[in-house]
Amino acid sequence: MDASGPVTAEFTWTPPTFDFSTKPKLTETLSLQPDSESPRNFARKSLWCPDGESILSQCENRSFQSIVYASQKQSTLPQSAPILDFAWYPGASSSTPATYCFAASVRECPVKLLDAADGRLRASYSIVDHRERQVAPHSLAFSPGGDKLFCGFDSAFEMFNVGSPGADGDRIISSLTHAPTSNSIAIGSLTPSPWNIAIYDLDTEPVTPVLYLGLGETASAGVTQLKFNPTSPHLLYASFRRRDGVYAWDLRYLGDGPFLHYKTGNTPSMAMTSQRIYFSLDVTGRWMGIGDQDGNIHTWDLTTTSDENDSALPLLSFDAHRDSVPNVTYHPFEAKILSSSGGRHFLDSTDSESSDEEDVGVQRRRVLQPIARDVSLKIWDVSDKQL
Repeated sequence: MDASGPVTAEFTWTPPTFDFSTKPKLTETLSLQPDSESPRNFARKSLWCPDGESILSQCENRSFQSIVYASQKQSTLPQSAPILDFAWYPGASSSTPATYCFAASVRECPVKLLDAADGRLRASYSIVDHRERQVAPHSLAFSPGGDKLFCGFDSAFEMFNVGSPGADGDRIISSLTHAPTSNSIAIGSLTPSPWNIAIYDLDTEPVTPVLYLGLGETASAGVTQLKFNPTSPHLLYASFRRRDGVYAWDLRYLGDGPFLHYKTGNTPSMAMTSQRIYFSLDVTGRWMGIGDQDGNIHTWDLTTTSDENDSALPLLSFDAHRDSVPNVTYHPFEAKILSSSGGRHFLDSTDSESSDEEDVGVQRRRVLQPIARDVSLKIWDVSDKQL
């Protein structure tokens, strides 16, 4: 008898071989569960589960259908809107309930992590656009280890930590700007938090934030725009929702917050609006302009020093439009400014009606569609040769 004990055979996996010299043989035909409301329902996409034991189909009738291959057990997982894409969780297996799940993209909904057995929602990951609407990605993919979920949508992608549902998606990436002379970017979040601006060095591996900025604990607000100074790239400017003007940081000498606040002098009006107001810098990095809710344009000379309160008022403010000025842009190589105006104004009318079923004096309110008082674009000559 061998004293060394029983010998365990080593298992070696051999990949399958394929023969496409003749027509493959049909072994089985599967059918979707019938739907009386959608008799022409069909599968837009079907994928094997990673363990090969079940099949998941994305269907025309806004549902997923799961088929356990061995038992032929079928289940329908209805969704609230059309399905754009789905992806199995890596290593998913019906014999391991914890892993038996998939990610789904459903129009105008957060990305869902669904249980493949019963459709139960395990987690959700939100992507929100600039109009604060849920964005459903067109494509989904997990990292090989299953710890990251990548979501691709129009000209961008979002990456989520699968184990932290909602942690990234509720942070709207509202602004991004690239440094003019280095491979760095600044990213701002619309989520009001003390330090919601991050600086990334893209030459490092992995790409992680090297610096955080913001307005601090007492004045946090959502970032609406970021810009580096084109000729002094150590200067970063940011505007915030419901905050007046523009804030500036000198990345060489960081304190507890911005070193300068460029105020329009129209703080109450700016604090009342959620409309995004864009500022602009000229090509030389000396001049900055921004509009406001009352139709004015404000301009600062960035080479001037601030007052004792670390703030600076405009060098020039002028009446430009009869409505909000959300955008001011300097011409790329001429002394001209382009401004645009417009905003949503909701007017309502009240009609007094009475009937046998209503008390006299009961008023019915009718909300009208929003209007804009001025939707013009204007070009302003700011050269020293203007007449």
